[in-house]
Amino acid sequence: MTEVTPHPECPFSHKTFELLRNFKNSSSKNFYLTHEEEFKEYIEKPLYQIYIHVLAQLPLQIIERLNINHTIEKYYTHGYIGYQLISKKQLCKFNDVYLFIDISQYNLFFGLIIYENSDARKNFIKNIQDKKIKELVLQHFHPIDDLNLLSKSTTKISKENRLSDWLGAVGWLKSATKNIQASKHLTPEKVLSFSSLEIIEHIRETLEMVFILFLVATEDNPIQQLKRYILKEDSIMANHDFNLGLKLYNKSAYTDAIIAFGFAIQKAPNLADAYTYQGKSKAKLGDINGAILDYNQLLLINPKNADAYYSRGHFYYNLDDYDKAILDYSQAISINTNYSLAYYHRGCAYLEFSAKLKAVALEIYEFVAQSSGSLFSVFGIKIIPLIVVFQKCDATQKVIEDLRIAINLFEKENDVENYEEAQGRLNTVHPGYSEPEFTVIYQDILSKKLQISENLLRRYHLALKTRKFVILSGISGTGKTWLTQAYAEAIGAKYDIVPVAPNWTTNEDLIGYLNPINRQYHHTKFSNFLEEANEEYEKAKANRHTPRPYHLVLDEMNLARVEYYFAKFLSVMEVRIRKGEAEIELAPNKKVLLPPNFYFIGTVNVDETTHSFADKIYDRAQMIELEIYRDDLEKYLIDVDYRDILM
Repeated sequence: MTEVTPHPECPFSHKTFELLRNFKNSSSKNFYLTHEEEFKEYIEKPLYQIYIHVLAQLPLQIIERLNINHTIEKYYTHGYIGYQLISKKQLCKFNDVYLFIDISQYNLFFGLIIYENSDARKNFIKNIQDKKIKELVLQHFHPIDDLNLLSKSTTKISKENRLSDWLGAVGWLKSATKNIQASKHLTPEKVLSFSSLEIIEHIRETLEMVFILFLVATEDNPIQQLKRYILKEDSIMANHDFNLGLKLYNKSAYTDAIIAFGFAIQKAPNLADAYTYQGKSKAKLGDINGAILDYNQLLLINPKNADAYYSRGHFYYNLDDYDKAILDYSQAISINTNYSLAYYHRGCAYLEFSAKLKAVALEIYEFVAQSSGSLFSVFGIKIIPLIVVFQKCDATQKVIEDLRIAINLFEKENDVENYEEAQGRLNTVHPGYSEPEFTVIYQDILSKKLQISENLLRRYHLALKTRKFVILSGISGTGKTWLTQAYAEAIGAKYDIVPVAPNWTTNEDLIGYLNPINRQYHHTKFSNFLEEANEEYEKAKANRHTPRPYHLVLDEMNLARVEYYFAKFLSVMEVRIRKGEAEIELAPNKKVLLPPNFYFIGTVNVDETTHSFADKIYDRAQMIELEIYRDDLEKYLIDVDYRDILM
C-alpha cells in the first residue's frame, strides 16, 4: 500500500490494514484470538462507531425492514470483518439478501448482495422483468459512476447505459452472474484520506441507493413501497409533525410538543431537529436525563453539531456531573473555536469540579477519622495521600483561561450581559490584575477630554489583544501619543515611551549592548522596561495570577528604518503569537523572555522626513489611522471665541 498520511479525523490507521493483511494470510481464528485487543482497538471499535452513526442517519423505511444486529462478523477464510443487515420480513425466506459494511486488507466495501439459489434472487429477477418496476429503478437508482455492479456475463455493458445493461445481464435465472451485488469499494489510501464523517457519508449514500434493489428483491409487488421510498412520503409526514411540535414549543406547551416530536421521530428516525426540540422540551419540564438521551441520538445523526455538545454539556452541568460537562464543552469548542458560551461554562464546570473533588476528599477523611481506630490504622495510610492529591487539585488556571477567552469573545459579540457575568465570575476567582470592562475604559478616556469615537477605540482595544503590536498613524495633532497614554492609564497598564532617533540603524540602539571589554551589559530605557515586564509575568505565573500589562510606545518609530533597529523583535513576534511567549537574545549568553503581557505601540507620521515600512512590518502589526473630522473639531472648539475663524 502506498504510504499516505491519514486524515487527522480518520478512525482507521495503517495498523488497521496491516492487521487485516496478516489476518488474511493466516486465515485462522487463532491469529485473531492472539491479536484480539489490537483488532478491537484498530478495527472493531472504529468500524462500530461508523456503523452506529450510519444506522442513526438512515431513513425509517430502511430501518423498519432490517434486523439490526450489533454483532460484528469475522470471516476467517476470506480475511474480512463487518456487519450484515438482513431483512426482517420472512427471515428464513430472505436470509440470503442483505446490506453490508465490511473491511478487508484491500477495501472498505459496502452495499447490497443477493446470493445465488436464494428466493430473494428469484424474486428480484421476476420483479425487474416488469417494465414499470425496471423503469422506476432506472429513473431513481443514481449516481452509479463509482458503484461496483458485479457482472460475470459475456453481455457487453456500455458506459452510456450501464445500469440498464447490468440489469439485463443479471435479471434472468440462467445469468452467468450468480450473486447479484452492487457496492462501493474504497481503497485503503482513500479510507485513510477521509475523515470519519466523510466515510459515514459515503456509506449512508450508498446504502440508501442500493436499498431500491433491496425492495425489488424482498417485496412481492414492490411498486407501492418503491414510490413511498423514492418520494420520501415518511419524511414529508414527519416534517408536518415536527412543525406542529415547534409551534407548541414556542407556545410553551412542552408536553404536547414532546408528543408531536415523538410522532415525527417515529416517521423519520433520522430527523435531527426533532431530537433537538424534544430534548429541549424535556429539559423545560425537568426531565434532564430524558433530554440527554435525545441529544445522544442527535449526536449520532450529526456528530459535528457544536450546539448539541454544548447543550448536552449544560444538561450534565445541571446534574452536577461536571466531568462529563467539561468533555462536552470541550468537544463543542473543538468544533467551533469561537464558542463563547462553551468557554464560559467550561470554566464554571472546572471550578465546580475542583470544589467537588475537595469536598469528597474531606468527607472520606472525616468518615475514616470518626471510624474505629482499627479502620483508621488500616486505611488511613492509603487514604491520606489520596486526600492530599484531591486537595491539591486546583483548576484555577484553567478557569481563568476559559473565562478570559469567554470575556474577549463576548466583547467582540457585543454580548454585554454575558460579558459582565463572566467578568464578575473572573473577579471572584482571580483577585490579581483584572482588566476593566470596555465601557469603563471608554468613559475613562472621554473623561480625559480625548475626542475619540467608540468604534475607533474598540478597534485599538481589540488590536492590542489580538496582535500585541499596533501602529497608529496620522498627521501631527491627531492625539496618537495621547491615546496610548490615556488607554494605558484606563486599564492600569505600566506605560513607557521611547522616542526613536533618525540615526538608529541596529538592534543595539533599541535594546542596548554588551561591552566587550568589561563584559557589562549596557541597558537602555527599553531593555529595562522589557525585563521589568518579564519579572512581572514570571511572578504572576508562579502565583497563578494575571500579570499586569506593559505598554511600550515607540514614538515616531519611522524616523529610522524599523526593520533595522527592530529586527530581533520582528523575528520572534510570530513565535509569540503561536506560543504565547518567546525568547529574545539581547546579547551572547543573555536572553530575556518576550512575555504575553508586553505590548508594542508605534506612532508614525507620514512625510518627507520618515521612512516607509517593509512588508514584514505590515504582516506583524495592526495599522490604525487616526483622522481629524470637521464635526469633531467643531464640537471640541464649541466654547472657543475664535472658533469660526479657525474653522
